[in-house]
Amino acid sequence: MDSKQKLDIMMDYCKNRDFSCRKCPIKDICKEYRGRWEGHDDAINKAFSTLAMTGHIFTPATPKDDPVNHPGHYTKGGIECLDAIRASMTDDGFLDFLKGQIIKYVWRYQHKGKPLEDLQKARFYLNRMIDILEGGKDHD
Repeated sequence: MDSKQKLDIMMDYCKNRDFSCRKCPIKDICKEYRGRWEGHDDAINKAFSTLAMTGHIFTPATPKDDPVNHPGHYTKGGIECLDAIRASMTDDGFLDFLKGQIIKYVWRYQHKGKPLEDLQKARFYLNRMIDILEGGKDHD
């Protein structure tokens, strides 16, 4: 799901909520970016993940199990574990997490029986890290 789709879901949520903004779990993020979400994919991802984790919005799970980009066992309740991790960390903390994932998959690639898949997973995390550093954007 791309940032535009996430933003559309969040805007629908805002229009249809039955409580004031004071009780909203993303009120601080929203206050900072309200009306100016475009180009702030990181903030959209954080807000979307927070709403999903707190049960305010529900999204369909990834339809196809992709062992590298979207493993089915890391998706529960319509949100991927990686999105929840991202929402729980600072930017620097998330970059450190990505670096740790890269090291892990390169370290073990010859020992788990699927060397190509482990190197593809390392590349997945490296590409995500590069995208963030190039322009503050994050994958979906």
